[in-house]
Amino acid sequence: MKSASFPHASTAPPRQSQALGFTLLMAAEACFALSGGASKYLTGSLPALQIAWIRFAVFAAVVLGLIAWRRDWSVFRSQCPGPQAVRCLGIAGATVFFILALKRLPLAETSALFFVSPLLIVLAARIVLNETIGLARYIAVGA
Repeated sequence: MKSASFPHASTAPPRQSQALGFTLLMAAEACFALSGGASKYLTGSLPALQIAWIRFAVFAAVVLGLIAWRRDWSVFRSQCPGPQAVRCLGIAGATVFFILALKRLPLAETSALFFVSPLLIVLAARIVLNETIGLARYIAVGA
């Protein structure tokens, strides 16, 4: 299967853009940590499906607010709704199973084990999509 072509994929971003990218990544990590901690706390009093619903409702409110602020309604037009629906189901399942695991395991161990997912994604790309995965990519994901 052919890989997607992205604009500017072959050019290195300017340093200013890299700094912003790093800052955004750290913000994403902080959000993930807060979300995991809040989910772990809530597992003592709420069922996993309700916690997942709260996470998705907050996410939807933030994203819809950003879309309305930018007035960019094009995000609702999909070129391939089938694969997007499968991806949504996968994310929903991962979230619910993550929360169920949080109820039974410490937060640090659950989060660490969750980070095995990039390796599983690469293996799935090889098996399901028949993509060629080089040794460098396996090493990068395993590092």
